[in-house]
Amino acid sequence: MSLLGRLRVTQSKHLYFLLTALLLPMYFLPSIRKGVSFFHVVNVAILGGYLLTFILAGKRPRWYFLLPIWVYMVGSLTGMFNSQALGINLYTLAQDVYLYVWFVALCVIMTSQDDVNYLAAAWCVAAVLVMMIGFFGAGVTESVFREEFTFRNPNRASAYFMTTMAMMFAPVFNDRRWLRGAMIVLSGFAVWSTGSIGTFASFAVGAAVLMSVTMYLRTGGFWVARQAAVLLLAGLAVYASVTYADIESTLASRIPASFGRAARSYATRQEIWAAGLDEFRQHPFGIGPASFFQQVELGRGLGTTGSLELHSDYVATLVERGVVGLSGLLLLIVMVGRELIRLVRTVRGAGRRDLQLWSGALCGAMVGYFTYSLTHEALHHDTLWLLLAIVMVQLQILRRDVRVGQRRPSAPPDPVPVRVGAR
Repeated sequence: MSLLGRLRVTQSKHLYFLLTALLLPMYFLPSIRKGVSFFHVVNVAILGGYLLTFILAGKRPRWYFLLPIWVYMVGSLTGMFNSQALGINLYTLAQDVYLYVWFVALCVIMTSQDDVNYLAAAWCVAAVLVMMIGFFGAGVTESVFREEFTFRNPNRASAYFMTTMAMMFAPVFNDRRWLRGAMIVLSGFAVWSTGSIGTFASFAVGAAVLMSVTMYLRTGGFWVARQAAVLLLAGLAVYASVTYADIESTLASRIPASFGRAARSYATRQEIWAAGLDEFRQHPFGIGPASFFQQVELGRGLGTTGSLELHSDYVATLVERGVVGLSGLLLLIVMVGRELIRLVRTVRGAGRRDLQLWSGALCGAMVGYFTYSLTHEALHHDTLWLLLAIVMVQLQILRRDVRVGQRRPSAPPDPVPVRVGAR
């Protein structure tokens, strides 16, 4: 069956997956405010009706990661005692709740491997459309030097294509290797055109995780250790042969949209983070969600109040939600890591060779996203929560298949042949 043939809508949830893949990246469509796309407006209405129907039927969703989310929210509320922007605090908290509820709803809606494959196939078609609009469309991209595609933000666009590369390892593409390879190359080119240095670094980390997990699943831990040693030795050899200045100069001249601004971008972040940490020392329990760019005067040529954000989920959480909020974020990362390890072990225990690359890609994408969060605020990226939902759904599908296999009665033993005349 062709890829487009797989997108035939036979269930209502197929239509929802198709709408999600097509509308989620279309940030250039009319919306309420920046960061809230047309998809989110439609999605709130759909989710409200679906969850109401689900609850009225007597069913209860499973609230994954509820403990770290509660700690994170407590830190958010505690920080609001020192806030001068309660309106933006409440708006940001509403975003937090919406994304978490959407994540839980996705875990309920996706119930089979066919659902995961359908979403991945729809995502592939939508990504091609986004590339066509970005590269050939007119009036979408606002930046002259950095491609923004349909997002009006190059960093969010680059994170979308990092997610797209992970999607291409879904089982639906196992028999479509040429398509998988072409989409990975095109997505890589799209990331390069956005000029996002943070995504470059995240992609490198994610690719290393993908290779390590896949090699572990296929050959065992010894090969992972050897791979890491080879990469480390290669890195030391490169570092010994050229200086950092040579690398920076070469990259800046060949990829000016990204590395030409690297020094300025890094220096700016250092100053912003220093200002944020000064604020944290005065208010260790935070100043309220998204309050930094509303109530902190940066000065020093960095702009006035309301013009810059903290550009790091970890620093932003510490400054705005305090030590309690940061504890919740770190606990969430630890628990997500535990689920990724469970996914890999379940794939290995079940002997599912068809899911080896897919599980490696999911691990790489999640680790890559948390790496990306070092230099960007990505917790409000819808793609992050969608990926996390796919991780949890894939793990539950695998566990269910294993349980079904264990309950299946074993075949009766072959009858012992009886020789005629035997005594």
